[in-house]
Amino acid sequence: MEYQKPAFDRIVSEYMSFASGLGFDSIVPIPISARFGDNIAAPSENTPWYGGPTLLNCLETVEVCRETIFKPFRFPVQWVNRPSSDFRGYAGTVASGQIAVGDAIVVAVSGQSSRVNQIVTYDKALDRAEAGDEVTITLDDEIDVGRGDLLVVPNALPEVADQFAAHVIWMDQKPLIPGRSYLLRTGTKIVSATITTIKYKIDVNTREHLSASALNLNEIGVCNFSTSSLVAFDAYQLNRRTGSFIVIDRTSNRTVGAGMIDFALRRAANIIPLP
Repeated sequence: MEYQKPAFDRIVSEYMSFASGLGFDSIVPIPISARFGDNIAAPSENTPWYGGPTLLNCLETVEVCRETIFKPFRFPVQWVNRPSSDFRGYAGTVASGQIAVGDAIVVAVSGQSSRVNQIVTYDKALDRAEAGDEVTITLDDEIDVGRGDLLVVPNALPEVADQFAAHVIWMDQKPLIPGRSYLLRTGTKIVSATITTIKYKIDVNTREHLSASALNLNEIGVCNFSTSSLVAFDAYQLNRRTGSFIVIDRTSNRTVGAGMIDFALRRAANIIPLP
């Protein structure tokens, strides 16, 4: 394109139009050539009409918001830490939010509740923990908590359901077929799952919704899922840490798909287990 500004402006205009409904906070168009280094680390003499940042400068200065700290507390239990009969803790990484010693806590699926007794790391005790911290939490009460459970706060509960709708990106040569049994992993929990319906697939070039009876390699679709047991989650738009999942082939143990949960299907979410 010989570094022509009209060509760049046309591409930017077309992309902005295409991306208008995708929900990006900001878009920074940069004319670059990876092969020749134009506007990668230093401004290029070939684009005197461009006055924006270089790619490196943009990556170094772009605002990276730690919004996960301000979302509701979510703690997927990775394993139960019991080195002796005197200590029982629940280890994992805080997915979002904050928690402090003395705060009320709930096991999302079972509804059992307690309070935080201790927050400890390998070498010290903490008063509080926040998103990204790897900690072990102990509780005041001996309640049933195991790997895969999601610890949450009682004033901001997640969805709990065994059926939900989700966007799925298929990554396997064998097509996704409704009715076939897969393993689904969200957070630290793994359950059996089937796709009950493919509602539609999405044309990645036009974003058009197309009817489909299967999803092939690299195709994206919106599907209804049914799981063998209740799963706690948030919609991906609200919390990408607890709203995402992977699909695993039961035979080969390969990751064959990745998904983003849209919402619980009401016929599943309106059934709530009693504590």
